[in-house]
Amino acid sequence: CHAERVRVCSEGGTIEAGRLGGCLGVARALGDVERSTRCKLPGLSGTPEVCLHAIAPSDEFAILATDGLWEKVSTDEAVGIARAELLAYDGDAAMASEKLVETALRRHTDDNVTALVVRLNAPAAQPAPTRRRPRLMLNKLTPQAQPQSLSAL
Repeated sequence: CHAERVRVCSEGGTIEAGRLGGCLGVARALGDVERSTRCKLPGLSGTPEVCLHAIAPSDEFAILATDGLWEKVSTDEAVGIARAELLAYDGDAAMASEKLVETALRRHTDDNVTALVVRLNAPAAQPAPTRRRPRLMLNKLTPQAQPQSLSAL
């Protein structure tokens, strides 16, 4: 957005090819430093952008994820994946989170991937699902798809 571009530039940062300093896909992050200098890129802010959204009865879930997911999976696709997994695994948000991470890894993300699906307006708690997908095994992925870290809640 224009306001964020202005903020970045006023702090000495640049936007090149849609990326901060030509390399980072976000302008707000916790802990992202330039690897070679161990310094924060000019224009990178640790202050979150906050917006409020009243949860409506029709809101099913929220997806919180790192850019490692969003660089490989579109918002619409992530919603579809999460919805399908919630239906397939009796509302198990952990299974939906895991499937999102698995999808990004299979698409050879270069970044770490974390995804958390939070159910909203969920019906009363159900018994634990009896059907589970086999756990994701990093040693079965190609070397290009193995990130430095993996987490799915």
